[in-house]
Amino acid sequence: MVPEIQSVGVAREPGRGRSEALRYTVRGTPGGQASVQLQGSQATNVVLDEVRPGEYAGTYVLPQGAWVDTQQPLVAQLRVGSRTTRSSVANAYAGVDLRGRRAENYTYGCADCASVQAVNEVVVDGEGKVLGTVAGGVLGAVVGSQFGKGDGRKAAGVAGAVGGALLGREIQRRNNQRTQYEVVVRTNDGLQRSVVYNEPPAFRVGDTVRVVGETLEPYRR
Repeated sequence: MVPEIQSVGVAREPGRGRSEALRYTVRGTPGGQASVQLQGSQATNVVLDEVRPGEYAGTYVLPQGAWVDTQQPLVAQLRVGSRTTRSSVANAYAGVDLRGRRAENYTYGCADCASVQAVNEVVVDGEGKVLGTVAGGVLGAVVGSQFGKGDGRKAAGVAGAVGGALLGREIQRRNNQRTQYEVVVRTNDGLQRSVVYNEPPAFRVGDTVRVVGETLEPYRR
């Protein structure tokens, strides 16, 4: 009798710390020997144990620097006696959650890789600061403090002096304002950081990039 493979599954196994572990399950004809073949940094054959009749399972812990190509089909093999059956599953990794992100946003074995979360357009002054974050807060604090003491004329004078200085400074800043582009990324280890560009970047939300110093580079497999 030719053995039958009924289903093939893969899931991330939790509780491994920084190591990435994947658990594979094959269901089919009982009493056989099952394995799965992984494609990636190196071809790997993972032998599964029959944990109960007709259900084979095993865990693969990725070595340091290794990666699995989740875009390639997952090939399962089941041998019973002298007969062998193979099954190729095209989207076996679809929906697998890795470190809180889906597999398509996680790059195995790439320590400096990240996923683009947002691309923001920001306006900054000549000092590189976002406009409007300082002047309003300082002026409001001074006026509120003086009016709290009940001296309206003194408050008006202080507000006028401080306001005039800040207004002149603000006008100068606005004359030097420019647009920059902030790219927010989340790295494979879960950290979030941002990189600022003077020109519109070529990256889009969902892109996989490499973090190289203070800049980003396209990731090429």
